[in-house]
Amino acid sequence: MRTVLRLTVVMVLLAGGAASAKGDDHAKQLYNQGEAAFMSGNYADAATLFEKAYAESKKPALLWNVAQAQRRQYDIDKDINRLRRARLVYENFAAASPDDKSKEDAAREEAALDAMLKEIEAGKEVKAAAREEAPVTFEAMPDLEPAKPAIVVAPVIPPPPPPPPSRTWIYVTVAVVAVVAVGVGVGVALSSSKDPPAPSLAGGLYQAAF
Repeated sequence: MRTVLRLTVVMVLLAGGAASAKGDDHAKQLYNQGEAAFMSGNYADAATLFEKAYAESKKPALLWNVAQAQRRQYDIDKDINRLRRARLVYENFAAASPDDKSKEDAAREEAALDAMLKEIEAGKEVKAAAREEAPVTFEAMPDLEPAKPAIVVAPVIPPPPPPPPSRTWIYVTVAVVAVVAVGVGVGVALSSSKDPPAPSLAGGLYQAAF
């Protein structure tokens, strides 16, 4: 009986471990998709994918990624709700992070967003006050008959004959074209010999979660 009970416990533990590993694999897949979306500038999609990855893995770094993606998307569509959403996610990130450094980083970003939101709200109030001001009125001007323009006929003067072509300018033009062509060829050769730079992940854009 004890042997059967032990086997049952082992099987339950193995099944739980397999399910956890499968969930982590799917969360990592979502994270990789979010990373690709972030690097390509699709910040709204990146935020959604990072949120799904966090729901399955509960890794705090993914919350930071969500907030950063929301802030980047605000730079595109100017939706102030994205800044409010980012600030709330920073708070959740600080609560879920075990180390003090992450909490300090989150507090710094929250303060920056508070300043941005305050400035935006102040600008909206100024615009609303300007719209409430009385419109400026102008007195009607009497109808005036427009003056008739005078017609002046200028004498037709034939243009002077063109000067004869100079061979010196032809030689100079050909030389300049040749020099430019050589310079362009050298520039193309040098530029093609360099590999394009890889995209940088520096600058605190997002944190690696896996």
